[in-house]
Amino acid sequence: MNVYAVILSGGAGRRLWPLSTSEVPKQFHNLAGKRSLLEEALSRAHECFGQAATWVVTSAPYGEKIKNMGVVNEKHIIEEPLPRNTAAAIALAAACIPMDNADVLVVMPSDHFIEPLESFKSDVKKAVALAADGFIVIFGIKPSFPSQAFGYIVPGEEVSHGGRTVKYFKEKPELNEAQQLIENGALWNSGIFVMRKDTLAQSFEKFMPQLFELMMKCNSSSLSELSKEELEAIYSSLPPVPFDRGILEHSRNVGVLEASFKWSDLGTWDAVCDLNAKSLR
Repeated sequence: MNVYAVILSGGAGRRLWPLSTSEVPKQFHNLAGKRSLLEEALSRAHECFGQAATWVVTSAPYGEKIKNMGVVNEKHIIEEPLPRNTAAAIALAAACIPMDNADVLVVMPSDHFIEPLESFKSDVKKAVALAADGFIVIFGIKPSFPSQAFGYIVPGEEVSHGGRTVKYFKEKPELNEAQQLIENGALWNSGIFVMRKDTLAQSFEKFMPQLFELMMKCNSSSLSELSKEELEAIYSSLPPVPFDRGILEHSRNVGVLEASFKWSDLGTWDAVCDLNAKSLR
């Protein structure tokens, strides 16, 4: 069983305007260290999985910018012709990466803060083991305050490798409900997913058949035969749906693993300021 890292780097980063723009979105900026968030994500992936197993999915306007960074194999940069949210990006990655059905994908955003590396490595190892058992695994973050900005995961029964089943998801609740969710043990949704290729394909086939068809049409042996126009035609008909809403909220084989690493999505200026203030203490 091989493990591949997929870094999602197609977002336009509008929430941190005016620094982050559609021309130079958030992931290309240094917000929490000495390098850009994307460079930090790539470094983390290289340390955990190796450069040969690290792939990036991005929007066409950013492909050249990532190539010019010189820190990722150009053949491992997958360009989407149109933005269609995370479900389509993950389906395209699974199609493009030459992998076996039992191999595992670790999908993570390019613009989050994660540390320390050793804790992330340890948690990923557990998540991969849980995914090998047929779960789609999502990392949950213990909330530090009630927030309307995050999705929440309500854990269920304990399963193997320190994971738990998922009772249900709640997307961006009102403040009072967020407080109640936290009191009942809910976790923030990190947007980091781990699953086997065959588990993913079966889920797409059942809940998002258009994306299953995308996987079949754009598999690693035939993608090079598709013209940009043909891929764009396929993409133009796809629903712009997040992976969480399209797959996780309908699946019964979702497992949540509470993260031991520190995490921030750096989605607001308050979050950026808070993280940098902590680093100065």
